[in-house]
Amino acid sequence: MDKLGERLKALRKEHRYTQEFLADYLNVTRPAIGNYEKGINEPPLQTLVKLADLYQVSLDWLAGRTNVKYNFNLESKENRDAIIKIHEALKGFEIKKR
Repeated sequence: MDKLGERLKALRKEHRYTQEFLADYLNVTRPAIGNYEKGINEPPLQTLVKLADLYQVSLDWLAGRTNVKYNFNLESKENRDAIIKIHEALKGFEIKKR
């Protein structure tokens, strides 16, 4: 199995999605999802973009080009909110030299 297929399968299981759910979401057949996961076929770019958006991961990570999994696209409300929460949580901390 290639890295793309491995990651697609791992993400699907991590999110507890079925192949049927993904097939409906992507408007493809269930066997197409299985073939993507087995590395028999590669999804088209538009499908990869939809999957990266669904899972909130980077396309480069999905394709195995990097080990940086998450895409902190600030256009995403979810990502902006997470960064704001982290910023708020860290505001009260001071870094002191020893």
